[in-house]
Amino acid sequence: MMRLLHFADLHLGVESYGYPDPETGHSSRLLDFLKALDFMVDFALHGDIDLVLFCGDAYRRGHSVDPTEQREFSQRMVRLATSGVPVFLVVGNHDISKARGKASTVDIFTTLQVENVHVASRPGTYRVPTRRGELSIVALPWLSRGAMLGREDMRGLTMEEVDRQFRERLRNIIDTCATEAAHSAGPSSSSGQATPAILAAHIAVMEAKLGSEREFILGSDPALPVADLARPPFSYVALGHYHRTQTIGRQGIPAVYAGSLQGVDFSDEGVDKGFYEVEIDGEGPAHFTFHPLPSPPFLTLELELGTGQPPLEALRNLLSDLSDSASADGSRRYQIEGAIVRTRICGADRETVPEREVVRMLRENFGAYYALPPTLSARTRPTRLGNTHSAQGLSPLDALKLYLEQKQTDSERLRELLEYGRRLVEEEETSQAA
Repeated sequence: MMRLLHFADLHLGVESYGYPDPETGHSSRLLDFLKALDFMVDFALHGDIDLVLFCGDAYRRGHSVDPTEQREFSQRMVRLATSGVPVFLVVGNHDISKARGKASTVDIFTTLQVENVHVASRPGTYRVPTRRGELSIVALPWLSRGAMLGREDMRGLTMEEVDRQFRERLRNIIDTCATEAAHSAGPSSSSGQATPAILAAHIAVMEAKLGSEREFILGSDPALPVADLARPPFSYVALGHYHRTQTIGRQGIPAVYAGSLQGVDFSDEGVDKGFYEVEIDGEGPAHFTFHPLPSPPFLTLELELGTGQPPLEALRNLLSDLSDSASADGSRRYQIEGAIVRTRICGADRETVPEREVVRMLRENFGAYYALPPTLSARTRPTRLGNTHSAQGLSPLDALKLYLEQKQTDSERLRELLEYGRRLVEEEETSQAA
């Protein structure tokens, strides 16, 4: 029995809803992400794990990684490797630069020849030794369709035709590697049993549901049907790219998105974040278990002010009732303490509620980890970016997203506007790099 740990989409560098930690000087959100990563590493070292598998997107911005973020991630991967737990890293779309010929953010492990750390920057079949024998990993790192657009045979084709050819290319790669893995699945030298095979990919799958990764996606990704992935000889398909934890298998073979290791924005509200423990015996589908990680929850409070009380007193009573109210099983219905909170206030006196007082009340009286200024009813004036949330330190896209959220922009319209904004940012970065 071989035991793996599967995680993905760490995205170190996401600092939305954070603040500078006075002790370390780092963003509080960076500390959240590192705390979760430490928890996972400790689990691997003390949980009899044979290999840690990461399916892409170590950082928020692959073209401009902060040295501190790179140091913190590398330290934890080296800790695993030097403790005898091999690490296998699949390159994701946020691990690569937009410019052709540039190294990925995780190629440093290959350059420094870090023992026990394997980097899949190109598609292929990798035989990775573990203490319980070899594991055959068919790796499919992120492949950009942009590289195909410059080819002579692509000229004159519509985007739909380009996507069709791109998907066909992905299928051919998987077919070739699957055949190779099946033929090489001979007895493992250490165990005498057949070498198990899995597929590890950073890719979009048609049947999957999107999560907070839509903030990071420009346009739409060419997606493959899960049947092209979940197939023999694979006993498990480890996926990265989509932030929502989900299982979408065929033929009894599980295809699993580990999801992001931490919540990114309010689309992650009510969603557990964590990693998977996977058991593979070389015969039949793998068994897998989800392990949630500590993560500040995202929480939206819908508050309606009544009449007959001063607005702030009414709001304080509402918050107190929400925090103390219990469900049938005795647990709190709302966990305000430690949460990233936004409030939506409606009622006759909604416009008389000072933004700063609401934020102060949530933070000081209810222990809210981070509270956004309240959004009023859609019939009232739009909410400004107040002094309680400085745009300093936010990327242009993060600031735009926060502004649109506070205006209660429709989700589809928000996504469309973010795509336009992302294109402008990328065009500016491209022109500066030229």
